[in-house]
Amino acid sequence: LPGVQDPNQVKNILSATATLEYRLVDTERDAVEAKRSAKIPPGSRLYTVREDGRPILLSKRVIVTGSQITDASSGFDSQNGQPAVFVNLDGKGARKMRNVTTDNIGKPMAVVFKENRVVGRDADGKPIKRVVEEVISVATIQGAFGRRFQTTGLDSAEEAHTLALLLRAGALAAPIDIVEERTIGPSLGQENIDQGFMSVVIGL
Repeated sequence: LPGVQDPNQVKNILSATATLEYRLVDTERDAVEAKRSAKIPPGSRLYTVREDGRPILLSKRVIVTGSQITDASSGFDSQNGQPAVFVNLDGKGARKMRNVTTDNIGKPMAVVFKENRVVGRDADGKPIKRVVEEVISVATIQGAFGRRFQTTGLDSAEEAHTLALLLRAGALAAPIDIVEERTIGPSLGQENIDQGFMSVVIGL
């Protein structure tokens, strides 16, 4: 994992699975009333927006999922400077995204972040995981787009970097046992440079 030097962060990444889902927002019904009455309209699901905790109704129909993401990288939004994750879709996902955005220009679309978080361990020492689903971004569709786009609404550049790593790594459902840990830092590279320089001197 290039760029990651904290072994604990690596363990957390390897033991977690994360993905994104893109869904249209249900603008015809009141999310606050749905949460208060516990009556969710057919065809919709109730979520919570991570930024402010407000309820929001999203369509049950998923536009694209993390399985259709071919690459992800972290960076910053060129317009507002906020942390962002740049996502590339495969051909099928790109076609679905383009079709939906073409038909729904001017309507809001939400990004749902789903993660299997380790919340503890049982008596046998096995990790206890809980699925967390949060809306991390809601934006109005300004125009049709397909294969490449960006996701904003993240709290920090570190969170964007971690999310990009998780998306690239994919869903690691198999159990993992740590056998050995190694961290290769800049000191090893400098040692190789010094040895190379000395060998040139001796050769001359």
